[in-house]
Amino acid sequence: MKKSAFVIHNPISGTQNPKRIKDLLFKELGSLYTLNYHATQSQSHFLELLKDDALKEANLFICCGGDGTLSAGAAVAKDLKLTLAIVPVGSGNGLAKSLGITNVKSALQKIKEGKVCNIDCLLVNDQWSFNVSGL
Repeated sequence: MKKSAFVIHNPISGTQNPKRIKDLLFKELGSLYTLNYHATQSQSHFLELLKDDALKEANLFICCGGDGTLSAGAAVAKDLKLTLAIVPVGSGNGLAKSLGITNVKSALQKIKEGKVCNIDCLLVNDQWSFNVSGL
């Protein structure tokens, strides 16, 4: 039986074609995971998805977006003790770059290889920070 992956994709993050990203996810990971894919429609929809029961049951949480999307996803992954896979599709992708994830294809390759690492986090003003923080 395949493992399950809950995917949140912010389609307005960055300049890459969202359909291409979705198609790549299914092409590269579909044989390994049952993908529960969600494209965000708004900030409130994104926050709703982060509370979805299916996310809590997933073996892997794949977050596709820029640093803002990834930081919010990382905070939830931390709280739920989920493994988070980062797929950088934003304009800056600072967190992904600091982890050696240079583009979508390298992210998908790391997911297929099961590459996992721990990262530090910092609690600032009751919000988790995983890359940069502002006061």
